[in-house]
Amino acid sequence: MDYLSDPRDRILLAQTPTLMAPRFGELPPIEVGQRRFVVGADGLYVQARSRSLNVSLRLSQTPAMPYGSVAEYVEMAGGLIPASIRDDLFAEAVRHCPDEWASVVVFDHDAQCYRRVQPTVESVSSGHISYQTADYDDDDLCLDFHTHARGAAYFSTTDNVSDSQHALHLSVVMGRCDSRETFEVKTRICVYGQFINVQWEPWE
Repeated sequence: MDYLSDPRDRILLAQTPTLMAPRFGELPPIEVGQRRFVVGADGLYVQARSRSLNVSLRLSQTPAMPYGSVAEYVEMAGGLIPASIRDDLFAEAVRHCPDEWASVVVFDHDAQCYRRVQPTVESVSSGHISYQTADYDDDDLCLDFHTHARGAAYFSTTDNVSDSQHALHLSVVMGRCDSRETFEVKTRICVYGQFINVQWEPWE
C-alpha cells in the first residue's frame, strides 16, 4: 500500500481493512473484535465478528467484478434464541403498553446459553425510552429489543443513534403492543453503525 502516503490513511485502512475476495483461494478467518469490507464478484460486503455474532452481509450490489464470490451468513453463538425468551419479551412489551419498554439478550459464554438482561431505565413514556448500557459487556450483546408501544414498528432516528453506540448486534423493534394479536415486529442487523434490514426473526 505504498500509495497511502499519509499515515492517517494507513491507520484508517488498518482499522477497517478492505480486501479483494480471491477467486482461487480463501480469505483469512475473521477474528473476534474485527470488522472488514470485502469486494466480491457481485458487490461490497461487510464482515464482522463478536463473541456472540459472526456475520457476512452485502451492503451494495456492483456490476460484475473479476473477483471471487462472497457468501452471506449470520452465525449466532448459541444458535437461534429460545422461543421462551421471545415469549417473555413479547409478554413484557404488551404488559408495559402504553409505555415503551426495552430489554437486551446476551450470550453467557460460561453457561453457554442466552440470558435476558434488564437494563436500568433512565426515563420512559409512551413516546420514548432511555436506558443504560453499562449492565452488560457490549461484546456479549446479541439482541437489543425495544418497543414503540402503540406506535408502528420502525427504526427511528433516535433508534439509529442508539444502535450506532454498539459494535455488532441484532436490533428488534416491536409496535402495536396492545395485544399479541395486533403487534408487529421489525428486525435488522447493526454492524458498527451500518444497518441491514432482514426479513427473518432470530428466534427458534
